[in-house]
Amino acid sequence: MHHLSENDRKMRTSNTNESLTNMIKYFIGIALVAAPKAYSEVGFIAGILGLLFVGLLSLSACYFLIKARNRYKKHRIIDFSDLGKVCYGPSMQIFCQVLLITASASFCMA
Repeated sequence: MHHLSENDRKMRTSNTNESLTNMIKYFIGIALVAAPKAYSEVGFIAGILGLLFVGLLSLSACYFLIKARNRYKKHRIIDFSDLGKVCYGPSMQIFCQVLLITASASFCMA
């Protein structure tokens, strides 16, 4: 098991309100950029359904991250690949790294 250094403890100092504010800023920023084009392509009803679907996925992902972080406090978890390794083993770490690279490349192409 890894013991957390002073720097690692400092990384985890945001409280609930700060975390929620950052998440809201993130979602609002994405919505302001992407929503008008998406709604013009698919229509209002499909846009709302898509928004609800993505919201539920995001909420479940946040819930998973919070539960995993609380369960594995003694492990050094910096990103998704570290979380995958702690939860599911080294093969999941590689899968998560590939997934993050693919998502970043998709974002750059968009």
